[in-house]
Amino acid sequence: LRNVLKEKLKTISPHRTTQLTVLCTWLNELYLNKLTDLEYGAQVSGRIDIIRDEFYEFLESHAVSVSEAGGDRGLDIETISHLMASQGRIDELLFFSELTKDYRKLIEYYLQNWKWSEALSVLSTQEDERLFYKHCPILMTKYPEQTVTVLMQRSDLLPRQLIPALMRYDSEYEKSSSSEHQSIRYLQYVVSKRNNRDPAIHNYLISLYAEREDEYPLLNFIRQKTAFFDLQYALRLCSQHQKPRACVLIYSKMKLYEEAVELALKVELDLAKTVAEMPQNDYDPDSDEKGPSLFETEILRKKLWLRIARHVVENGHQIH
Repeated sequence: LRNVLKEKLKTISPHRTTQLTVLCTWLNELYLNKLTDLEYGAQVSGRIDIIRDEFYEFLESHAVSVSEAGGDRGLDIETISHLMASQGRIDELLFFSELTKDYRKLIEYYLQNWKWSEALSVLSTQEDERLFYKHCPILMTKYPEQTVTVLMQRSDLLPRQLIPALMRYDSEYEKSSSSEHQSIRYLQYVVSKRNNRDPAIHNYLISLYAEREDEYPLLNFIRQKTAFFDLQYALRLCSQHQKPRACVLIYSKMKLYEEAVELALKVELDLAKTVAEMPQNDYDPDSDEKGPSLFETEILRKKLWLRIARHVVENGHQIH
């Protein structure tokens, strides 16, 4: 019957798409049934290989790629894929997906079967950014380091669109773990190497820094000359996570020097002294922007140093 139908296919005009599709689908079912019968029967493996090769040759002759969907070669991609999947013909399904360039189905198959490396390998070759935004949440939890390496190689991706994937990874990351935090690794890369200035990215990165026990990366991030994160938001976060040094730096960035000194005195005297000298950096006679006058700056510095002196007297310290 297979040979009869194949001969019939040769006589059908390419424009008679419905008849072509029906015959090709029928042949597909016949091949799949034959392969299943051979596998469960007492047939030798050589016979199975012959039928499979014949089947693959048939698929190659009548398949079109997903991008050419609507072509006139007879095989309906969705129908054939469904038939193969329903009969558990995984090897044939993978071959057909590769043949038709149905990478979406390939990626989904690999993910459903926990084949993270294979899924990422196929995904990394794709130009459609939407596939990354869709599949990275699961890959970030199961295969994070390798996934971030791929993401760092893709300058066309919008980091903001990857935040859900990064957040999902963070929600499952062991805070006590000594391994590198992959969401932080990716965000540091786009901020430092790609000069990303998206406030959403900077806000999320500072939220991750604030959760970490090591305060050094957080302080360095806040010390940037230009802050692209929301200062009020960062202040709430650092206060919530008990990061007083970070709060002092943020108050200083907000020009709230009195609040900064007040908090710094609870942390370290030298930190308060550093803050007391900061207002002089705000005076710039050559700047076109309206800022504090030299007189106003000196008045504020004097006020800050008096507050420090009072603290020293009350607590029996010495000012050096």
